[in-house]
Amino acid sequence: MNAKCLTQAELEFLETNFSYLPTIDEHNYTIKALSNDSIQQGLPALQAAYGASHPYVTASLLSRSLSYMLVLPSFAMYIWYGKQWLPNLKDITLAYEPASFAMKWSAPVSTLSAAVPSSTALFMDDAIAHIDLLWDIFKTTCKMPDRLLWENAAAYLSWYLNTAIPQSEGASEDVRQRANAVKDWLLTNPSSPYAQMENRITDGYRKSCCLYTKVDLDKRSCGNCPILAS
Repeated sequence: MNAKCLTQAELEFLETNFSYLPTIDEHNYTIKALSNDSIQQGLPALQAAYGASHPYVTASLLSRSLSYMLVLPSFAMYIWYGKQWLPNLKDITLAYEPASFAMKWSAPVSTLSAAVPSSTALFMDDAIAHIDLLWDIFKTTCKMPDRLLWENAAAYLSWYLNTAIPQSEGASEDVRQRANAVKDWLLTNPSSPYAQMENRITDGYRKSCCLYTKVDLDKRSCGNCPILAS
């Protein structure tokens, strides 16, 4: 597949929906490039920013943020535009904004490109392999299990596939067909990380806690927390 630069509409899609920023406010805490070294070196400062009690808690919250910022838009770009957008992790810079308790990402526009896969199956194979590279960083630096990482992603994927797309008035028939094909692959393909996870994509609930309650001042839990589901 030949990758081409993203169109203005596609860039705006990322910026509007997934906190894409073309520049970084230097007053925010940043992690430049996603790698074992950068995450390992950045976790102590990020732990203080989050107010987390342990690096493991920090890593879980960071992986949850990345599930929304990088994992979900990779699927969304394919669903809406039929394109395979899998950004090079080393081109990504993360910025934590203490005022909004949010993490955002940026990358040089020249590095943002996408190709057109010939089938959903080929896209999914590449997408899962690419996301595994991201999760490998957390498994190596923080000893996080696959289940926790993919359940963090499932919280957003379940909402997007089961709620956002079906309720979208602007979704064409092609968009809905690609969304259904992605969901079907995630639920039924033996290579899917959810194949043995009790259909987390279908019901939205999870078996492992993302640990958000460990840093929330009011000790609130997420809507899909396993504690609430029990």
